[in-house]
Amino acid sequence: MRMIVPYLSFQGDCEEAVNLYCKVLSGKIETLSRYTETTGGKALAGKVMHVYTAVGGGAISASDHLEPVKHTDAVRLMVQYASPAEAERVIDAFGAEGEVLKRLLPHPPPDDGGMGGLVRDPFGYTWIICSPNDRK
Repeated sequence: MRMIVPYLSFQGDCEEAVNLYCKVLSGKIETLSRYTETTGGKALAGKVMHVYTAVGGGAISASDHLEPVKHTDAVRLMVQYASPAEAERVIDAFGAEGEVLKRLLPHPPPDDGGMGGLVRDPFGYTWIICSPNDRK
């Protein structure tokens, strides 16, 4: 089976978002193509037509669109870290200009005994940040 890759939509700030994701999640832009006036018209010229990033053993792809982007919590992005300290760092980084929805807390029984937090990044996407619970 191939890897499932989330494809995120932005309305002109894709490059800014992807740069933040790469910085916070220790990722790297693998490919990036831009719209030209021919491929996207004047409104999208120079904006991101497609970007593929390698992040945390996975990947995220994204692009800019003219249509309004409607965010929903129906799909969230989840990242698992090896320690609560790493998880807290990511929550704080995304929450600095976004919104921390829930600090890192132990999962309730009968869950796996790990910890989880919830943060909305400055671009409107919601992230579930998890780690083992070494604070027992």
